Amino acid sequence: MAQINANRVGTGTSGNTTPFAKARETGSAVVDSPTGNNSVAVRYFRSSGRGATTHNFNRTYIYFDTSHITGSITTAFIDIRGVTNTSADIIVISSSAFGGDGGTALSVGDFYNSLDYSTPYSSEVTTWTTGAPENAIELNQTARDYISSSANFGVAVIEYDYDYLDTDPGADTSPTAGIAFGTTIVLRYTEASAGPANVKKVDSAGSQDINKWNGVSWADIVALNSVT
Repeated sequence: MAQINANRVGTGTSGNTTPFAKARETGSAVVDSPTGNNSVAVRYFRSSGRGATTHNFNRTYIYFDTSHITGSITTAFIDIRGVTNTSADIIVISSSAFGGDGGTALSVGDFYNSLDYSTPYSSEVTTWTTGAPENAIELNQTARDYISSSANFGVAVIEYDYDYLDTDPGADTSPTAGIAFGTTIVLRYTEASAGPANVKKVDSAGSQDINKWNGVSWADIVALNSVT
């Protein structure tokens, strides 16, 4: 499979506030390009404590430059190394953070305004792990189609049960997933083969791994040595 390293990464938090809807929709701080371990990279936190009940949301934002991908994507995964906490179920959704094209730093406004909850890019992930190997989050057809057709691919990794589902649990809880930002986040993908359908390898290279042959795009080659 081919792969692309994340071009931009950031985290955001709502801070402890109330009510639930305000916390979910209002950012208080972001970190652009984190480099170390973040034990609360994805989280929903609810505490009744003394006085008013407070809520806190933590999210992670990732941008990939997919401009060089020209073919149809048949499989895709985002690989993220977990750290410390594994209690949160997570999901990947569409995000236009970083200006949508990776051109600007993560902003507090991106915390909620960049999210498209109506466009999930994965199923619910219920088995977050720490260390190697990375959590391989499989992307759905919607995500694969977007990668195939767009030069910019932005996502947010958010807590599933309360953030994504927009549900106040009514009791104190703190599902959390940590991320090791010192390890590169990677988009792995397989691009559908193009070019001569019956040519499987050229000089030991699989046809799916060949972008150009003698300066000609592989997708534009009809036959190679009379083999179509």
